[in-house]
Amino acid sequence: MFGLIPTVLFVPLAGMPTGWTRIDGEGLRTRGMTGRRRVAWRDIESIHALEGRGRNGSITQIGVTRTGGTSFLLPIPFSSGRIAEDPDFYDKLELIRREWKKHTAAGAA
Repeated sequence: MFGLIPTVLFVPLAGMPTGWTRIDGEGLRTRGMTGRRRVAWRDIESIHALEGRGRNGSITQIGVTRTGGTSFLLPIPFSSGRIAEDPDFYDKLELIRREWKKHTAAGAA
């Protein structure tokens, strides 16, 4: 019986988000399952919503494309109908975009 306890506790947590995203005057800082990232606002070409399918149904995440062409997903915020519907997801996306535009030439476009 005690052998099942770790499995029972782990399974519900397996689909939960792990990590954080912070924004400041310098840029984005993230920490997720794949490590830490720090990207200056001037090094970001675009910030956009990406809709897709995850193992628990549909998921919408924020994608960041760097000026060099590489891209990555922010660990948080995200919105998933099954495990973590975030009614403020698009407000958070717009907040990140506003900060990016405020600190770069993208705001002049």
